[in-house]
Amino acid sequence: SPPPYKAGDIVHGTVTRIESYGAFVAMDPPPPPNDDNYQRPRHYKGLVHVSALRPPEEGRVEHPIDVIKMDQRVVVLVLEIIPPPPLDER
Repeated sequence: SPPPYKAGDIVHGTVTRIESYGAFVAMDPPPPPNDDNYQRPRHYKGLVHVSALRPPEEGRVEHPIDVIKMDQRVVVLVLEIIPPPPLDER
């Protein structure tokens, strides 16, 4: 099934991992439609690159830990969806 998000969506989520190059965010699933057969999607994760953690006019972020914390609730803008490879290619 297609991902529940598309480029341009604004999504709430939680920081699950922090690396020198950015932070990984587990995005909240979208609200369920009014459909009795609806199956809640799994969590999708996204990477927020270190360069996107602060507006450019506020200066460069040396390390994501300077501006973000584990388990922090955040709001993110989806820029791109990259589907996982088929199971036989993983």
